[in-house]
Amino acid sequence: MLLASVLCIGSVSAQTLTISTGASSGSGWSLSSGTLTVTANSTVNVSVINTALASGSLTIVGNTTNFTVTLSAAVSSTTAGSSLTIGSSTNTGNITLGAAISVAGTISVYGGNILAQQNIASTMNGANVLLRASGYIDLDPNKTIQTDNGDITLRSNADGTAITTANPAIYLESGSSLLSNGGNITLGGNFTGTEGAALYAATNRSGGISAVRIENATLAAAGGNIKIYGRCTSSYDDGIRLQASITTTGTGTIGLYGDAFGGNNGTNYFGGITFIEAAST
Repeated sequence: MLLASVLCIGSVSAQTLTISTGASSGSGWSLSSGTLTVTANSTVNVSVINTALASGSLTIVGNTTNFTVTLSAAVSSTTAGSSLTIGSSTNTGNITLGAAISVAGTISVYGGNILAQQNIASTMNGANVLLRASGYIDLDPNKTIQTDNGDITLRSNADGTAITTANPAIYLESGSSLLSNGGNITLGGNFTGTEGAALYAATNRSGGISAVRIENATLAAAGGNIKIYGRCTSSYDDGIRLQASITTTGTGTIGLYGDAFGGNNGTNYFGGITFIEAAST
């Protein structure tokens, strides 16, 4: 008698979730005990999200590490403690926040690249906002991330790999704002630099790209501390390229920590920190 063994190798496909005003998919997702789990490409009506938040915290996750989310309708809750988490610490799928988020709790977003295209606000005192990307983070022009004495943390390169595409690791576009009203504001990543390990947002692109680019933006901590860590690891460019109003009050401190492959590429000079005109602290 011959015995045959068969080895089956398979993989679970990535999931895509769209949160919109459209009708919810009949399957591919489930909601239980404050967790919305996505198992197949799905659409969920935003009313499902807002109703769940009215009862407390909500975590939205896929069952793979490649979970892509597009938010195209506003999420809002005034219920105290209505914290919102999108993705998990192992998620590498891109997150596009194309509609506003305003909740009375913490906001945590985990993804590959995170595109914050609308305002993000935590209205509960002391509640934090975290954007954690294995890739890069981009805050659109004239958009605001705001807390009420909660910390604002933008952490790129979460897997420790510097960005190799034509994107800064963290980019605050023109007219954007981070307003913490007493909380700390930290821009950095999981890359090692002069100040230590697992602190820096970092780029490693042939031809150069600044690691942290702050373009005519506002960072105001109102008594909290502000720290920005950026490192350009190869080619000529800046660790931090800065054109911004950066302010705090009282015992709050401001620290800018830039490492760079600096010098002159024949056209421009680059350094750990480059101040563009109209920058102020």
